[in-house]
Amino acid sequence: MVSKALRLSAIFAAVATLPVFAQSGASRLVTLRHASGQGVAPVYEGFDINPDGSYNMWFGYMNRNYEEEVDLLIGPNNTFEPGADRGQPTHFTPRRHKDVFSVNVPKDFGDRTLVWSLKHAPLVVCLVSDYTMPEPRTSQAIAATFAEYLEVLDRTGLRRFFEPVEERVTLSTHAGARKPDALVFETAFKRAGVDGGLNQALFITENAEHIAACRKLGMKTLRYGTDFTSWSQAPLLISQDIGAAGFKNSEAVFRPALADRGLRLQSIEDLSPNKLRGTARNLVQLHSPDLGSFNDVHVELPVEVAASLDSAGRITAVHSTPRPDDVAEAILNVQSLAANKQIADGPPDPASPVLPTYRVETDSEGRRILRRRRLTAF
Repeated sequence: MVSKALRLSAIFAAVATLPVFAQSGASRLVTLRHASGQGVAPVYEGFDINPDGSYNMWFGYMNRNYEEEVDLLIGPNNTFEPGADRGQPTHFTPRRHKDVFSVNVPKDFGDRTLVWSLKHAPLVVCLVSDYTMPEPRTSQAIAATFAEYLEVLDRTGLRRFFEPVEERVTLSTHAGARKPDALVFETAFKRAGVDGGLNQALFITENAEHIAACRKLGMKTLRYGTDFTSWSQAPLLISQDIGAAGFKNSEAVFRPALADRGLRLQSIEDLSPNKLRGTARNLVQLHSPDLGSFNDVHVELPVEVAASLDSAGRITAVHSTPRPDDVAEAILNVQSLAANKQIADGPPDPASPVLPTYRVETDSEGRRILRRRRLTAF
């Protein structure tokens, strides 16, 4: 039996990502911690034997990123041979995950092979700006202009979205030309370490002239103010343009749009062309005379979400409903907190020996919201 088991083979194939990030040498790779931009490697963990003699071949994966969660839909980028769809995951959270799923093979599987292939070509987000074109355009002047622009990104809190900035931020002065000259975008590709043509790029701007020029260069485009009017709508359009729309990407697509409506999406359970159903967290108003002065206070609870979608996949209406048991439990919890003087409603009482762990805040809409206090160590 052992010799036969050894003949069973589960082969995994991991395809390297595009050279998005230039590396200076192998010795540095040992100590680098990449937040994003790295690939996902499938891992064969081993097997166990079922009573009927069939085998469970166990697989896991290693997402080399420390922060980025990667989505690879079933298809050419996430497939088994033979079988294509073997129940493998399509959402990969950071770092190593063992024994995530198993594939059952018959007892006479013999010398046949089972291949799980993952291909991850990460989406690279870059910022391209005209900003200031120094004259003369010396290396020192370019460096000084770039440093000045990075200060702007720091002040606006945008820098963290484009790290490492030496690769993800390109100024026209780097290229010696202004947008929408093709040289600017080709320079951005080069700085980001991306191989490919401009037909692989999606350009987003509010400038109509730049949109028209970039389309002539073969680039895909989205215009703010016309194609979309809120940045919460952008993920849906981007996913459709780059061919990443689908159920497994739906949470990333709809999370910003639902957040605009005060909902913190937890999961999507069903998605069709005209509706979405899932779970989220939302502020729910509690009504009970037993709450006394805290009657009508709002608390965050799990809710069932049902949303209507238009023909373009955009949310047109949302209904959220808390579970009755959760509401009843929340009322009892607030009663208990109030009875034990654990809710501060107004200025603190310096004579009270009890430090409340919750407080009531009033938001811009006039809602009284119960929030847990943040405690600091000193």
